[in-house]
Amino acid sequence: MIPLGAGETAAVWLTAYVVISIFTPAINISMDTFLQMKIPPDLQGRVSSATDFIAQAMIPFTPLIAGLLGDKFFEPAMQSGGFLADTFGPLVGTGPGSGFGLMILLCGVACTVMSIIAYMIPSIRNLKETMPDFIPLPPVGLVKRSKPLLRR
Repeated sequence: MIPLGAGETAAVWLTAYVVISIFTPAINISMDTFLQMKIPPDLQGRVSSATDFIAQAMIPFTPLIAGLLGDKFFEPAMQSGGFLADTFGPLVGTGPGSGFGLMILLCGVACTVMSIIAYMIPSIRNLKETMPDFIPLPPVGLVKRSKPLLRR
């Protein structure tokens, strides 16, 4: 997202968006695989529903928050003479749209920093190894008995 926010041409935006689009399925597949390995099948639907709900519940709010922040804070601050224009102007430019560009750039920086911090925490980094995999029981009727059953 950093190049998407800092870019000032359509070619940069398109390239950045293609790169984001390439990595998004890999991230989602990794998370789904992890959850399927660690969670019993009878609970996977509940966990998937909960994670999807949390992600989907933010959809109505994020455009509202981004729009308000962009229009009321970032856009005025990035106009010529704005209090952020001298600091971030060389990165995202000044004038119309630069405030939203700065907001996207800062979101990219925040995601990168949070990812690095999370990776530095051993309990998060090693979660795959420390959390046991779900081991399913064998299907009924396929259990091998050590002694035959006696019938009377």
